[in-house]
Amino acid sequence: MNSQAKREKPAAFWERTFAVCALLYGSTAFIRLLLRAEDYSAIGADNLASPTKRILWAITYVVAAYFLSKQPKSAWSVLRKMPLLVLLMAYIAISVLWSGSRMISILSFVALAGNSLIGIYFGIRYGIREFLRLLGWSYGIIAVSSFLSPILIRDYVIEGGYWNGFFAHKNALGASMTAGFLVFMVLARIEGKSRLLYRFFAVLCAGLVFLSGSATSIVILAALTFMMIGHFFMKKYIRRISSRAFVAVLILICATMLVFSNWSGILSALGKDTDFTGRVGTWGVLLSMARDKPLLGYGYGGFWILGGPAQDLWDRLGVSPEDAAYAHNGYLQLLVDGGIIGLALLLGTLFTTFRKAWDYFVVTKNTWPLYFVVFVLLHNLTEATFAVRNNVNWLLFVAVSVQLVRGFSREGTTVQMEMTFPSKTQISPASVQNA
Repeated sequence: MNSQAKREKPAAFWERTFAVCALLYGSTAFIRLLLRAEDYSAIGADNLASPTKRILWAITYVVAAYFLSKQPKSAWSVLRKMPLLVLLMAYIAISVLWSGSRMISILSFVALAGNSLIGIYFGIRYGIREFLRLLGWSYGIIAVSSFLSPILIRDYVIEGGYWNGFFAHKNALGASMTAGFLVFMVLARIEGKSRLLYRFFAVLCAGLVFLSGSATSIVILAALTFMMIGHFFMKKYIRRISSRAFVAVLILICATMLVFSNWSGILSALGKDTDFTGRVGTWGVLLSMARDKPLLGYGYGGFWILGGPAQDLWDRLGVSPEDAAYAHNGYLQLLVDGGIIGLALLLGTLFTTFRKAWDYFVVTKNTWPLYFVVFVLLHNLTEATFAVRNNVNWLLFVAVSVQLVRGFSREGTTVQMEMTFPSKTQISPASVQNA
């Protein structure tokens, strides 16, 4: 049996079970059942203090490292082709040197490195289709349990009229179910045997997004649905990829103009004001503080600490740490942590991954990587998951990035990446089938 056959051999049942359990734990879908309220709602240094968190994440890191150690050549080969991601992680590690809370920064980076290692393992061990099926199991379990949570446990599944399920916050439920919606919509298109079942779960996920009342997730869900509808009609009536891209840009411009012209009405419908529930004030103060250390930032994990730099932000805004525990913007958060250098490395990584996702879509017609990258880009406008320790969205981003590199690097596959048009892209049928 040759090396490629070994690499493509499906994972054993217990290894797939570990993958699903790791995804479920990383999603925080059952965090209220595992931890006390003071543990899962802790901020700053206290967020790292929970023994349960440390033990469960440490076990997950070790098991993922064990599986990854079985194919070290594949890991090194992939990482060599992802220089920007490697540089970003290396820079974050170095940034602990100028952090005001060095021990917290070191622990935070170790957690980030472990989380990224799990993503690398997933990306190397599973092809995109197989990984989508694992995600389907994970998000299916989350959707069903969240939907039944009012029956199973009635104490805290609904707060303020919005559903939390077993998540710590409604926004976490909304983000998780938005990603689940994407997974099931893609599975419904590429897996013909269970198409109706996947569509049912997609509808269930969409319903839970609205029940969560998460404005960010509702807007992203609407945007992604609009993208899917637009893709369907362009695929049916426009053949040339270049023409589709041109029409997509025109639609995006028109949609942007429509949103801005009806901005107040949209915010009112979502139950938000122009201050975005205090986010605008937080962003303003963070930008002014970022100018104090523009190049290097405050060091990874060293800003949002009680008595640390964030204390100045809380004092200026007159809010408690719980009301502004992070930047609520992934780009701004990395600017504060890593300065302009860190943000530049992040933007380079995002651009590279987006381009690979677009190329992969053109070649294979599989929309999952492209849709997920768009979801992450939009979600981080009002939330923060870029390079965040023990966060499932960062884990998935790393996994998808690795899978995209592998998708264009398989043995026996010829791909010309100079342009993204079909006439200049070649790929073997076998690799498309296994993608």
